[in-house]
Amino acid sequence: MATIELSQQHERESLIDRRFKTLMEFIKLMNSNVRLTEDDIFNLFYKQAIQLINAENLYIALHNEHENTLRFPLAFRNNQRINIPSRQAQKGMVEEVIRAGQTISMPTKTLWLEWHQQSGGVAKMETPPASWLGIPMQVEKKTLGVIALYHPVKE
Repeated sequence: MATIELSQQHERESLIDRRFKTLMEFIKLMNSNVRLTEDDIFNLFYKQAIQLINAENLYIALHNEHENTLRFPLAFRNNQRINIPSRQAQKGMVEEVIRAGQTISMPTKTLWLEWHQQSGGVAKMETPPASWLGIPMQVEKKTLGVIALYHPVKE
């Protein structure tokens, strides 16, 4: 029993170490490239993210508060970069993360569908995802956008 616990603890520590190293590498790259474009920054983010998490289905939504619009400077579906057109903010999951300023997890398609039905939310995805996670991007308690991860079939 002690051997299994030690092995599990070692795996957790190894994962934490890998995540920390990846984060530090990202910070170092950001600091060394002061003249990065927005696209460069998001591409760098994605390259680092795929080392830490399953990011084959991911998008970043940025909110323009004055125009109440969302734009999607980075989006991947099945590890392929895709274009999601900018749109007017409505009542969807991304907008809810922005409004609440908190991470929202929809671990099942059923929960996703129930939330949209009960809230009158507008689903903008072609097919409801089997799981979805929205993480707010904040500066000084103001939510500027959302990093969203989803999977089309796995809950």
